[in-house]
Amino acid sequence: MSNWTRRRFSLLCALFGATTAAAALFVGAASIRRESGPRVKVSPGRLELAVGADGAKPRGGFLLENVGGADLVLGPPATTCTCTVVSIEPKTVPPGGKAVLTVEGRPPGAGRSRVFVRVPVNTQPGTLELPVDLVGRAVPPYVAYYLTSIRFGVVGEAGSSERTFVETREAADSPHWLLDPRPDSESLEVRGGFVSENTMGNGVVRRRYEYDVRLVSLPGEGEFQGEVRFRGRDGGDAPVLVMPVHAIVVPPEDSRSDSLGAGSLNVMTP
Repeated sequence: MSNWTRRRFSLLCALFGATTAAAALFVGAASIRRESGPRVKVSPGRLELAVGADGAKPRGGFLLENVGGADLVLGPPATTCTCTVVSIEPKTVPPGGKAVLTVEGRPPGAGRSRVFVRVPVNTQPGTLELPVDLVGRAVPPYVAYYLTSIRFGVVGEAGSSERTFVETREAADSPHWLLDPRPDSESLEVRGGFVSENTMGNGVVRRRYEYDVRLVSLPGEGEFQGEVRFRGRDGGDAPVLVMPVHAIVVPPEDSRSDSLGAGSLNVMTP
């Protein structure tokens, strides 16, 4: 090999070594930049909120720790359900610092439901999605919605009828819970029963019962007050719901067509 060839070979080797070193330096610098960015660690991975014995709304939280090398910026948190309220402090977390995401929930009456809390962050994946399980205290069956009373208004002859309903939460694999209701007066007659159901999940269904309440005979003139008592299967004679009945009885020639309506909706909280 001539001296010129040897010098040329040495020059090429030097250039290759310099290029390799520069590439390694670039990769190392990029790695350092990546490690110096914010990085978030969340605990716990899932939050469960259950109704306490006092019935108060349960509260819990996630801990968000910045294990990176730059400030972690947290955007406004949001949830997938209005049954939860969330807040977060602080909004900017320095390296090694921590933030607390507080969640207050309103669990369902029975069973459980899952919602998600979403928090925008200035690092991957861009938005945190944190699961929250809301656990209800009540165990089906129970009454959820009903009309507070049955009001006939002013009546002057027998045969007047009003419609009412009861909505329950029951186990999906159970027989219909409400039994035939019992009026407390011979002047009243009640007909009806189960009409529909909808699946709510977690083995719970929403069942609707509808009834026609009739004044089959009129008591004496004046104010009439009675009751319709609803019993549950396997509950004995104790009623699970008592619905008052009200009417004002007048002579036929004094009866008017105006009515006070069938009652107002009530939500029964278990």
